[in-house]
Amino acid sequence: MRYGRKVGIIEHMILPVYVPDWQIGDGDIEHPYIGMVLSHVLQFRTDTGDPQMHYGSFGRETTVKGVAVHLADQASHVEGAFPTAISCDEFALYWDAPVLTEGPVTLTGIIDATDYGTVPDGFPEVFGVVDSMELATLLYANEDGGGVNWAPAPGHDQQFRPISSYPRYVPGAGEAGAGTGSSPHLVTTGVVLHLDISAMEPEPAADTTDATQADAAGGSIMTIRLFPDYADTVLWLHGPVTYADAKLSPALVADMEAWEGSYYASLDGNQAWKSRSGAAQFTATGSELAQRLAKELGDGFVVEFHSYEPGSSRQLFRSEQHSRNPAAAEAFRAMVAAEQELKARLEADQGGGVGWFAYGPLSGAVIDPNQHYPGHQLNPVQQENPETGL
Repeated sequence: MRYGRKVGIIEHMILPVYVPDWQIGDGDIEHPYIGMVLSHVLQFRTDTGDPQMHYGSFGRETTVKGVAVHLADQASHVEGAFPTAISCDEFALYWDAPVLTEGPVTLTGIIDATDYGTVPDGFPEVFGVVDSMELATLLYANEDGGGVNWAPAPGHDQQFRPISSYPRYVPGAGEAGAGTGSSPHLVTTGVVLHLDISAMEPEPAADTTDATQADAAGGSIMTIRLFPDYADTVLWLHGPVTYADAKLSPALVADMEAWEGSYYASLDGNQAWKSRSGAAQFTATGSELAQRLAKELGDGFVVEFHSYEPGSSRQLFRSEQHSRNPAAAEAFRAMVAAEQELKARLEADQGGGVGWFAYGPLSGAVIDPNQHYPGHQLNPVQQENPETGL
Protein backbone atom coordinates (compact mmCIF):
# COMPACT_ATOMS: atom_id res chain seq x y z
CA MET A 1 0.00 0.00 0.00
CA ARG A 2 1.33 3.42 -0.95
CA TYR A 3 0.99 6.52 1.19
CA GLY A 4 3.46 8.78 -0.59
CA ARG A 5 2.40 11.86 -2.51
CA LYS A 6 4.29 12.94 -5.62
CA VAL A 7 5.80 16.41 -5.58
CA GLY A 8 7.62 16.30 -8.93
CA ILE A 9 11.26 16.41 -9.98
CA ILE A 10 13.62 17.85 -7.41
CA GLU A 11 14.40 21.50 -8.13
CA HIS A 12 16.71 23.99 -6.44
CA MET A 13 18.32 21.06 -4.58
CA ILE A 14 15.53 20.61 -2.06
CA LEU A 15 15.12 16.99 -0.92
CA PRO A 16 11.90 15.89 0.86
CA VAL A 17 13.34 13.52 3.48
CA TYR A 18 11.01 11.46 5.65
CA VAL A 19 12.09 10.85 9.26
CA PRO A 20 9.84 8.56 11.36
CA ASP A 21 8.90 9.50 14.90
CA TRP A 22 10.73 6.49 16.34
CA GLN A 23 14.03 7.60 14.75
CA ILE A 24 13.72 10.96 16.49
CA GLY A 25 12.67 9.29 19.74
CA ASP A 26 15.71 7.03 19.89
CA GLY A 27 18.09 9.98 19.40
CA ASP A 28 19.49 9.08 15.98
CA ILE A 29 18.22 12.43 14.68
CA GLU A 30 17.62 15.32 17.05
CA HIS A 31 14.20 16.94 17.21
CA PRO A 32 14.19 18.75 13.83
CA TYR A 33 13.57 22.45 13.40
CA ILE A 34 13.72 24.91 10.51
CA GLY A 35 17.32 26.02 10.05
CA MET A 36 18.78 22.82 11.51
CA VAL A 37 21.90 21.49 9.81
CA LEU A 38 21.50 17.79 8.96
CA SER A 39 24.21 15.38 7.81
CA HIS A 40 22.89 11.86 7.34
CA VAL A 41 22.94 8.87 4.99
CA LEU A 42 19.76 8.84 2.92
CA GLN A 43 18.17 6.01 1.01
CA PHE A 44 15.72 5.91 -1.87
CA ARG A 45 12.74 3.56 -1.93
CA THR A 46 10.89 2.66 -5.11
CA ASP A 47 7.77 0.60 -5.74
CA THR A 48 8.69 -3.03 -6.33
CA GLY A 49 5.12 -4.07 -7.15
CA ASP A 50 5.13 -6.43 -4.16
CA PRO A 51 2.36 -5.41 -1.71
CA GLN A 52 4.37 -6.98 1.12
CA MET A 53 7.44 -4.81 0.53
CA HIS A 54 6.11 -1.79 2.48
CA TYR A 55 7.09 0.65 -0.27
CA GLY A 56 6.77 4.27 0.68
CA SER A 57 4.74 3.62 3.79
CA PHE A 58 5.18 7.26 4.71
CA GLY A 59 6.73 10.35 3.18
CA ARG A 60 6.43 12.41 0.04
CA GLU A 61 7.12 10.95 -3.38
CA THR A 62 9.62 12.76 -5.56
CA THR A 63 11.50 12.16 -8.79
CA VAL A 64 15.29 12.14 -8.96
CA LYS A 65 17.66 12.07 -11.92
CA GLY A 66 21.17 10.67 -11.59
CA VAL A 67 23.56 7.86 -12.43
CA ALA A 68 23.01 4.39 -10.94
CA VAL A 69 26.05 2.34 -9.92
CA HIS A 70 25.61 -1.28 -8.83
CA LEU A 71 27.59 -2.00 -5.64
CA ALA A 72 28.67 -5.48 -6.65
CA ASP A 73 30.73 -6.07 -3.49
CA GLN A 74 27.80 -5.32 -1.14
CA ALA A 75 24.96 -7.56 0.00
CA SER A 76 21.42 -6.25 0.18
CA HIS A 77 19.25 -6.72 3.27
CA VAL A 78 16.29 -7.13 0.89
CA GLU A 79 16.04 -10.56 -0.70
CA GLY A 80 16.62 -10.40 -4.45
CA ALA A 81 17.51 -6.69 -4.48
CA PHE A 82 20.66 -5.16 -5.98
CA PRO A 83 22.59 -2.68 -3.77
CA THR A 84 22.91 0.50 -5.82
CA ALA A 85 24.20 4.03 -5.39
CA ILE A 86 22.37 6.84 -7.18
CA SER A 87 24.76 9.70 -7.90
CA CYS A 88 22.94 13.02 -8.34
CA ASP A 89 24.17 16.59 -8.42
CA GLU A 90 26.05 17.15 -5.14
CA PHE A 91 24.62 14.14 -3.30
CA ALA A 92 24.26 10.36 -3.39
CA LEU A 93 21.37 8.09 -2.33
CA TYR A 94 21.41 4.37 -1.52
CA TRP A 95 18.85 2.25 -3.38
CA ASP A 96 17.87 -1.43 -3.13
CA ALA A 97 17.16 -1.79 -6.83
CA PRO A 98 14.66 -4.53 -7.78
CA VAL A 99 16.72 -5.28 -10.92
CA LEU A 100 20.35 -4.75 -11.87
CA THR A 101 20.54 -1.08 -12.87
CA GLU A 102 23.45 1.05 -14.06
CA GLY A 103 23.83 4.28 -15.96
CA PRO A 104 21.58 7.36 -16.19
CA VAL A 105 18.22 6.93 -14.44
CA THR A 106 15.06 8.91 -13.67
CA LEU A 107 13.29 7.37 -10.68
CA THR A 108 10.21 8.14 -8.62
CA GLY A 109 10.11 7.10 -4.99
CA ILE A 110 10.58 8.26 -1.41
CA ILE A 111 13.75 9.48 0.31
CA ASP A 112 14.16 8.62 3.97
CA ALA A 113 16.85 8.56 6.65
CA THR A 114 16.16 5.08 8.05
CA ASP A 115 19.52 3.55 7.20
CA TYR A 116 19.81 1.15 10.16
CA GLY A 117 21.63 -1.93 8.86
CA THR A 118 20.43 -1.27 5.32
CA VAL A 119 23.21 0.90 3.85
CA PRO A 120 26.90 -0.06 3.38
CA ASP A 121 29.31 1.31 5.96
CA GLY A 122 30.99 4.50 4.79
CA PHE A 123 28.28 5.44 2.30
CA PRO A 124 28.46 9.25 1.86
CA GLU A 125 26.13 11.37 3.93
CA VAL A 126 23.94 14.12 2.50
CA PHE A 127 24.53 17.54 4.02
CA GLY A 128 22.01 20.37 4.08
CA VAL A 129 19.85 22.79 6.03
CA VAL A 130 16.18 22.18 6.87
CA ASP A 131 14.33 24.79 4.79
CA SER A 132 10.82 23.78 5.87
CA MET A 133 9.10 20.78 7.39
CA GLU A 134 5.75 19.03 7.61
CA LEU A 135 4.19 16.87 10.30
CA ALA A 136 3.03 13.60 8.72
CA THR A 137 -0.15 11.95 10.02
CA LEU A 138 -2.36 9.09 8.91
CA LEU A 139 -5.71 7.73 10.07
CA TYR A 140 -5.47 4.28 11.71
CA ALA A 141 -8.26 1.82 12.47
CA ASN A 142 -8.45 -1.22 14.73
CA GLU A 143 -8.50 -4.51 12.80
CA ASP A 144 -9.41 -7.05 15.47
CA GLY A 145 -11.88 -5.22 17.68
CA GLY A 146 -9.66 -5.74 20.68
CA GLY A 147 -7.48 -2.67 20.34
CA VAL A 148 -4.32 -4.69 19.57
CA ASN A 149 -3.90 -4.79 15.81
CA TRP A 150 -4.03 -1.44 14.03
CA ALA A 151 -3.56 -0.59 10.35
CA PRO A 152 -4.00 2.47 8.11
CA ALA A 153 -7.69 3.10 7.53
CA PRO A 154 -8.62 2.26 3.92
CA GLY A 155 -9.34 5.15 1.60
CA HIS A 156 -7.48 7.80 3.58
CA ASP A 157 -4.40 9.66 2.35
CA GLN A 158 -1.52 10.71 4.49
CA GLN A 159 -1.90 14.30 5.74
CA PHE A 160 0.86 16.92 6.00
CA ARG A 161 0.85 20.06 8.14
CA PRO A 162 3.59 22.73 8.03
CA ILE A 163 5.51 23.06 11.29
CA SER A 164 8.65 24.90 12.36
CA SER A 165 10.03 22.37 14.85
CA TYR A 166 9.18 18.81 15.82
CA PRO A 167 7.44 18.96 19.21
CA ARG A 168 8.89 17.17 22.21
CA TYR A 169 5.53 15.53 22.77
CA VAL A 170 3.51 14.49 19.76
CA PRO A 171 -0.08 13.36 20.42
CA GLY A 172 -0.74 10.13 18.56
CA ALA A 173 2.91 9.45 17.78
CA GLY A 174 4.48 6.04 18.21
CA GLU A 175 2.62 2.76 18.04
CA ALA A 176 -0.80 3.04 16.45
CA GLY A 177 -3.54 2.59 19.02
CA ALA A 178 -1.30 3.21 22.02
CA GLY A 179 -3.05 5.13 24.76
CA THR A 180 -6.43 5.26 23.04
CA GLY A 181 -9.33 2.96 22.40
CA SER A 182 -10.96 5.03 19.68
CA SER A 183 -11.05 3.73 16.15
CA PRO A 184 -10.23 5.25 13.78
CA HIS A 185 -7.85 7.87 15.13
CA LEU A 186 -5.10 10.07 13.74
CA VAL A 187 -1.51 8.86 14.23
CA THR A 188 1.56 11.04 13.84
CA THR A 189 4.03 8.93 11.87
CA GLY A 190 6.92 11.38 11.65
CA VAL A 191 8.06 14.43 9.74
CA VAL A 192 9.06 15.36 6.18
CA LEU A 193 12.17 17.55 6.19
CA HIS A 194 12.65 19.70 3.10
CA LEU A 195 16.43 19.63 3.06
CA ASP A 196 18.22 22.40 1.15
CA ILE A 197 21.54 20.88 0.11
CA SER A 198 22.60 24.12 -1.57
CA ALA A 199 21.75 26.18 1.51
CA MET A 200 25.25 27.54 1.79
CA GLU A 201 24.46 29.65 -1.25
CA PRO A 202 22.43 32.88 -0.86
CA GLU A 203 18.72 32.10 -0.56
CA PRO A 204 16.99 32.47 -3.93
CA ALA A 205 14.38 35.17 -4.26
CA ALA A 206 10.70 34.35 -4.37
CA ASP A 207 9.66 33.08 -7.80
CA THR A 208 6.45 34.99 -8.37
CA THR A 209 5.56 38.32 -10.03
CA ASP A 210 8.29 40.93 -9.62
CA ALA A 211 9.38 39.51 -6.27
CA THR A 212 12.40 38.02 -7.98
CA GLN A 213 13.88 41.43 -8.54
CA ALA A 214 16.18 43.28 -6.16
CA ASP A 215 14.60 45.90 -3.97
CA ALA A 216 15.26 49.60 -4.30
CA ALA A 217 18.25 49.39 -1.97
CA GLY A 218 19.90 46.76 -4.12
CA GLY A 219 19.33 43.84 -1.73
CA SER A 220 17.59 40.49 -2.26
CA ILE A 221 13.91 39.95 -1.64
CA MET A 222 13.47 38.39 1.81
CA THR A 223 10.72 35.86 2.54
CA ILE A 224 8.83 35.90 5.84
CA ARG A 225 6.50 32.97 6.58
CA LEU A 226 3.26 33.39 8.49
CA PHE A 227 1.73 30.45 10.41
CA PRO A 228 0.88 29.44 14.01
CA ASP A 229 2.80 26.55 15.55
CA TYR A 230 2.77 26.76 19.36
CA ALA A 231 5.72 29.16 19.51
CA ASP A 232 3.97 32.28 20.87
CA THR A 233 4.45 33.89 17.47
CA VAL A 234 3.22 33.39 13.90
CA LEU A 235 6.34 34.93 12.32
CA TRP A 236 9.05 32.67 10.89
CA LEU A 237 12.37 33.06 9.12
CA HIS A 238 14.64 30.07 9.59
CA GLY A 239 12.98 29.75 12.99
CA PRO A 240 10.36 31.59 15.05
CA VAL A 241 10.65 35.37 15.34
CA THR A 242 9.36 36.95 18.55
CA TYR A 243 7.11 39.95 18.29
CA ALA A 244 9.59 41.95 20.38
CA ASP A 245 12.36 41.26 17.86
CA ALA A 246 10.08 41.94 14.88
CA LYS A 247 9.24 45.50 16.00
CA LEU A 248 5.85 45.44 14.30
CA SER A 249 3.04 47.84 15.16
CA PRO A 250 1.16 46.96 18.39
CA ALA A 251 -2.15 46.69 16.51
CA LEU A 252 -0.78 44.11 14.07
CA VAL A 253 0.84 42.10 16.85
CA ALA A 254 -2.41 42.04 18.83
CA ASP A 255 -4.35 40.76 15.80
CA MET A 256 -1.72 38.08 15.14
CA GLU A 257 -1.96 36.88 18.73
CA ALA A 258 -5.74 36.74 18.48
CA TRP A 259 -5.52 34.82 15.18
CA GLU A 260 -3.19 32.25 16.71
CA GLY A 261 -5.48 31.78 19.70
CA SER A 262 -8.53 31.32 17.49
CA TYR A 263 -6.69 28.67 15.47
CA TYR A 264 -6.03 26.47 18.51
CA ALA A 265 -9.61 26.93 19.67
CA SER A 266 -10.84 25.70 16.26
CA LEU A 267 -9.15 22.27 16.59
CA ASP A 268 -10.45 19.09 18.20
CA GLY A 269 -8.47 16.55 20.24
CA ASN A 270 -7.00 15.02 17.07
CA GLN A 271 -5.73 18.38 15.84
CA ALA A 272 -8.38 18.41 13.11
CA TRP A 273 -10.74 21.27 12.27
CA LYS A 274 -13.98 21.31 14.26
CA SER A 275 -15.80 22.88 11.32
CA ARG A 276 -15.27 23.95 7.72
CA SER A 277 -16.32 27.47 8.59
CA GLY A 278 -13.55 27.65 11.21
CA ALA A 279 -10.98 26.59 8.64
CA ALA A 280 -12.28 29.11 6.11
CA GLN A 281 -12.16 31.91 8.66
CA PHE A 282 -8.58 30.96 9.54
CA THR A 283 -7.60 31.32 5.89
CA ALA A 284 -9.38 34.64 5.43
CA THR A 285 -7.84 36.20 8.53
CA GLY A 286 -4.39 34.82 7.71
CA SER A 287 -4.52 36.34 4.23
CA GLU A 288 -5.51 39.72 5.68
CA LEU A 289 -2.69 39.61 8.24
CA ALA A 290 -0.18 38.63 5.55
CA GLN A 291 -1.21 41.67 3.48
CA ARG A 292 -0.84 43.99 6.46
CA LEU A 293 2.56 42.52 7.32
CA ALA A 294 3.73 42.97 3.72
CA LYS A 295 2.73 46.65 3.83
CA GLU A 296 4.59 47.23 7.09
CA LEU A 297 7.77 45.60 5.74
CA GLY A 298 7.65 47.13 2.26
CA ASP A 299 8.73 46.10 -1.23
CA GLY A 300 11.93 44.37 -0.07
CA PHE A 301 9.97 41.52 1.47
CA VAL A 302 7.60 38.74 0.48
CA VAL A 303 5.18 37.30 3.03
CA GLU A 304 4.32 33.63 2.45
CA PHE A 305 1.10 32.18 3.85
CA HIS A 306 -0.01 28.60 3.27
CA SER A 307 -3.21 27.95 5.20
CA TYR A 308 -3.85 24.71 7.07
CA GLU A 309 -7.31 24.63 5.52
CA PRO A 310 -7.66 21.49 3.33
CA GLY A 311 -7.25 22.26 -0.36
CA SER A 312 -5.58 25.61 0.20
CA SER A 313 -2.57 26.75 -1.81
CA ARG A 314 0.45 28.89 -0.99
CA GLN A 315 -0.08 32.65 -1.20
CA LEU A 316 2.64 35.27 -1.58
CA PHE A 317 2.09 38.92 -0.63
CA ARG A 318 4.35 41.83 -1.50
CA SER A 319 3.81 45.56 -1.20
CA GLU A 320 4.63 47.79 -4.16
CA GLN A 321 5.60 50.61 -1.83
CA HIS A 322 8.39 51.27 0.63
CA SER A 323 8.09 50.10 4.22
CA ARG A 324 5.45 51.68 6.42
CA ASN A 325 7.45 50.49 9.43
CA PRO A 326 11.20 51.04 8.76
CA ALA A 327 12.16 49.72 12.20
CA ALA A 328 10.51 46.36 11.47
CA ALA A 329 12.08 46.14 8.01
CA GLU A 330 15.52 46.83 9.45
CA ALA A 331 15.00 44.27 12.22
CA PHE A 332 14.23 41.51 9.72
CA ARG A 333 17.17 42.50 7.50
CA ALA A 334 19.47 42.20 10.50
CA MET A 335 18.13 38.71 11.29
CA VAL A 336 18.63 37.56 7.70
CA ALA A 337 22.17 38.97 7.64
CA ALA A 338 23.00 37.10 10.85
CA GLU A 339 21.68 33.83 9.37
CA GLN A 340 23.72 34.29 6.17
CA GLU A 341 26.83 34.91 8.25
CA LEU A 342 26.19 31.65 10.12
CA LYS A 343 25.77 29.74 6.85
CA ALA A 344 29.04 31.20 5.55
CA ARG A 345 30.86 29.97 8.65
CA LEU A 346 29.34 26.51 8.25
CA GLU A 347 30.43 26.43 4.61
CA ALA A 348 33.99 27.29 5.62
CA ASP A 349 33.97 24.44 8.14
CA GLN A 350 32.83 21.82 5.61
CA GLY A 351 35.23 19.88 3.41
CA GLY A 352 36.72 16.50 2.64
CA GLY A 353 34.93 13.22 2.18
CA VAL A 354 34.87 9.69 3.51
CA GLY A 355 36.83 6.56 2.69
CA TRP A 356 34.34 5.09 0.26
CA PHE A 357 33.86 4.80 -3.49
CA ALA A 358 31.84 2.68 -5.88
CA TYR A 359 32.68 1.36 -9.33
CA GLY A 360 30.11 0.17 -11.88
CA PRO A 361 31.59 -2.50 -14.18
CA LEU A 362 28.79 -2.15 -16.75
CA SER A 363 28.80 1.62 -17.11
CA GLY A 364 32.33 2.36 -15.96
CA ALA A 365 30.94 4.95 -13.53
CA VAL A 366 32.80 5.85 -10.35
CA ILE A 367 31.27 7.65 -7.38
CA ASP A 368 33.75 9.60 -5.27
CA PRO A 369 32.30 10.73 -1.92
CA ASN A 370 34.69 13.68 -1.83
CA GLN A 371 32.53 15.18 -4.57
CA HIS A 372 29.23 14.97 -2.66
CA TYR A 373 29.80 17.78 -0.23
CA PRO A 374 29.45 21.57 -0.39
CA GLY A 375 32.48 23.15 -1.98
CA HIS A 376 33.01 20.31 -4.47
CA GLN A 377 31.62 20.12 -7.99
CA LEU A 378 30.08 16.70 -8.59
CA ASN A 379 31.12 14.78 -11.67
CA PRO A 380 28.79 11.81 -11.44
CA VAL A 381 30.35 9.75 -14.23
CA GLN A 382 34.13 9.42 -14.44
CA GLN A 383 35.33 7.16 -17.22
CA GLU A 384 38.28 4.90 -16.62
CA ASN A 385 41.47 5.93 -18.44
CA PRO A 386 42.42 2.94 -20.64
CA GLU A 387 46.09 3.91 -20.53
CA THR A 388 46.52 4.33 -16.79
CA GLY A 389 43.65 2.17 -15.51
CA LEU A 390 42.42 5.08 -13.36
